[in-house]
Amino acid sequence: MIEDETTSASFSDGLVSRRSALRGAGVIAAALALGTASTQAAVAAVPARAEQFVALCESQKGKEYVWGAAGPNSFDCSGLIYWALAQMGIPSVHQSASLINATSRITTAQGATTRGALLYRPGHIAVSLGDGRTIEAMNPANGVRYGSATPSSWTAAGIIPQLAAAPAPNPPAVPPRIAVLGGDGQAVVKEGNLWESWQNMGIAGKQVVVEGWRTGVLTTDGVLYVKEGALNAQWSVLFRGATSFTMSGQRVGVIDTAGTAWVKEGALNAGWTNMSGAVTQIALDGDRVAILGSNGVASIKEGNLLADWVAQYNAAKSIALGGTRIGVITSTNAALVKEGNLWESWTEVAGDVAVLTLTPDRVGIVGRNGVASIKEGGLSTGWLGQTPGNTTDIRLVRNRIGVRLTDGSIFVKEGTPYEAWVGQLAGKSVSLS
Repeated sequence: MIEDETTSASFSDGLVSRRSALRGAGVIAAALALGTASTQAAVAAVPARAEQFVALCESQKGKEYVWGAAGPNSFDCSGLIYWALAQMGIPSVHQSASLINATSRITTAQGATTRGALLYRPGHIAVSLGDGRTIEAMNPANGVRYGSATPSSWTAAGIIPQLAAAPAPNPPAVPPRIAVLGGDGQAVVKEGNLWESWQNMGIAGKQVVVEGWRTGVLTTDGVLYVKEGALNAQWSVLFRGATSFTMSGQRVGVIDTAGTAWVKEGALNAGWTNMSGAVTQIALDGDRVAILGSNGVASIKEGNLLADWVAQYNAAKSIALGGTRIGVITSTNAALVKEGNLWESWTEVAGDVAVLTLTPDRVGIVGRNGVASIKEGGLSTGWLGQTPGNTTDIRLVRNRIGVRLTDGSIFVKEGTPYEAWVGQLAGKSVSLS
């Protein structure tokens, strides 16, 4: 099986030409003109935008398959879908698992008979023609061609919401959240502005994480509870025997008591994928998974969960992810950051560092002297001191900065690094989303 965009597609994420999204109605009209009268009659009830999407994909039949390509002359499997949606002004991502995760799920049997539905199996994705066939960028030997929509050949199917007969309602905006593990171990969360009241989650633990609509608490006996949606939603038990966990988007990662890292993607009841053994830290961001081995080797994979690992640094104490940025604290306590693809060179941003955190445009550190500092913009910009020498942790997300002091006090500011701090509930840890 040819897998798409594990490593190579990551290069194309930034390189796939956004120009294709501007090719306009002329390309769409030409693509639609390629459909035969018999095909059009057979799909008269198909929503117009779904038919438009299928016609665009079919218009590329015969083009060559190139791993990581998204047109106009060659494609990989997700690149074909990404390109077709771009012609219609629909934003998407050039990665097969992310494409299927963004759909409204149906069964693979339904997908085989639904024109314009996406059909997925690990490492590959195709477009159903609704008649037992697919149009897909198949592999280097076959290029873009018709294939089989046999349900047993696929593990998931879904409908792109923007192609439905009626526009899908916009999902509710995710409110910013702050989670604190109080001094008594109780997890509490607030959502909205910095002055909102706290809601007790009803579970005591050793770690709490908020990420989008998800809230997770890890108990002292290793049970991971996660809820999705409103803060009063029901808990789901995701894992037993965990020592730490993290969340990003639709992914959840844990390290178990044996030191093995696991990740699940999609719904909370999805299965776990074994990442690696002998792991002391796991980090997630977007389509990247980072681990720190007990031997000090920091490694990353990007794309689907079965992609290969790429070693990043051989003597690290910790690893951090933020957008296209990767950071490590070395065995000599230097903070190194690289930006872009996995093979970029490192930039040393600070020395004598105890904590490092990243966002796409900010770097936060706590020095071993307890001073928290921020830089924003490029990696060569100057540092802005945030706290005096009494800080144990710093967290960054969107436009918020959170710190925890040695006495357990937690402060959060919102906006620029020059804003005033707003005190929060004192506790053992803080998480922001």
